[in-house]
Amino acid sequence: MDRRNLAELKLAMEFGVAPVGDTLPQARSNDDGQPRLLVSRFRNDHAIYFRFDIPPDVRKDLSALGPTELMRDEERVKAILARDSPCETVYRIRWYTIEQMADPAAYPDVTFVDGRHVVIVDGEVVAWAQTDCENERAAEVSIETHEAFRRRGYARQVTAAWAAKVLSSGKVAFYSHLLVNAPSRAVAESLGLVHLSDEVEYL
Repeated sequence: MDRRNLAELKLAMEFGVAPVGDTLPQARSNDDGQPRLLVSRFRNDHAIYFRFDIPPDVRKDLSALGPTELMRDEERVKAILARDSPCETVYRIRWYTIEQMADPAAYPDVTFVDGRHVVIVDGEVVAWAQTDCENERAAEVSIETHEAFRRRGYARQVTAAWAAKVLSSGKVAFYSHLLVNAPSRAVAESLGLVHLSDEVEYL
């Protein structure tokens, strides 16, 4: 599956409906809200998606900027979107696929409890990974480590354990983080995850 198809599979997982051309139909899921404009940059390509309710004149002017400016010039994009309604938030996200199933020896401290892969220290859950969203074809992980227990490899372990379970079910496993989140990026690099795209979402 090429990167664009993987990105569209990811969108279908997040919002409960796949893109139609360059349009994001009305979401059927996702509590965080569906972006009004979403731009994904791959290694040698890009994709631009407009939410179904973006007015034609706004869509036209955004399209005229091109993908590089849509990703770079937040203030200009927000000004165009504001002709319809204010742009409240901009997220910059890096997406990966997890393609290698780790050997169980790579996560010796992990147990599976109540739907989560967890590390327990002195009776307390100090790190965990769980499915953030999923459909019949794909799943995305959500991870957390208590501050006092960071830099011990626990995030790497719980992510590897989660991915093994998802991959063994035949689903595509996704991992993401905000571009500014250096610790999450370090986890991705330590696990050898495959970079899918850098994404800008305008809500």
